[in-house]
Amino acid sequence: MDRQQRCAELHRAYRPQILRYLRRRLPAEDQVEDVCADVFVKASRNLGQLRAKDKPVPWLYTIARHQLANHLRRIEQADHAQELLTAAWREAMEKSAEEGALDRVHAYRALATLPANDREALLLTT
Repeated sequence: MDRQQRCAELHRAYRPQILRYLRRRLPAEDQVEDVCADVFVKASRNLGQLRAKDKPVPWLYTIARHQLANHLRRIEQADHAQELLTAAWREAMEKSAEEGALDRVHAYRALATLPANDREALLLTT
């Protein structure tokens, strides 16, 4: 049996078990499907590690456990990055509002020092 046939056989025989394992650990079906696909991609790449005498189920569950851990780390990192971006955005918006108000105060003070005709010309062009 060649490599491609062996991969197809593993997928056909053990995909339901891996899906059940992942469904108990992940909240969304799309995540389950993605991680399951990752499991079988990894398994196909590392098929040479599976010896003929080895049982594929423990090997596939090990791969699934590692892929699940990687997936959960990526989610955690993405959530953390989102929190950092949200905090930075809020800080930037607060600073921008304060700075914008100060800029307007300074501009009005500068306008007040100009002669009326110059002030009117600037106000009409902005």
